[in-house]
Amino acid sequence: MNVEDFHNRLRELYLPPKKRFTLVDVPEIRYAVIDGKGDPRCNEAEEAVKWLYSVAHLIKPQIRRRMGKNFVEPPLECLCWADKKKDFAEGNKDK
Repeated sequence: MNVEDFHNRLRELYLPPKKRFTLVDVPEIRYAVIDGKGDPRCNEAEEAVKWLYSVAHLIKPQIRRRMGKNFVEPPLECLCWADKKKDFAEGNKDK
């Protein structure tokens, strides 16, 4: 898949219509995960994201050289949840 194809697939996933619900077909995509708990705005999370992007930029030329493909980093996503609905609603991200 080239860069343009990847961006076109992301457009469907990340920019659905605003005025109505839509079903999107999420393709199989390989991804990296940083797992943890606590506030995602803390120093540890920030350092983990820096590490993730550092690794991505190190492997980018290798992928291009070995596979003849451009490597595109998709947008960073953060999934948050709380054990208690009240904490989630109030934004208590350290819970």
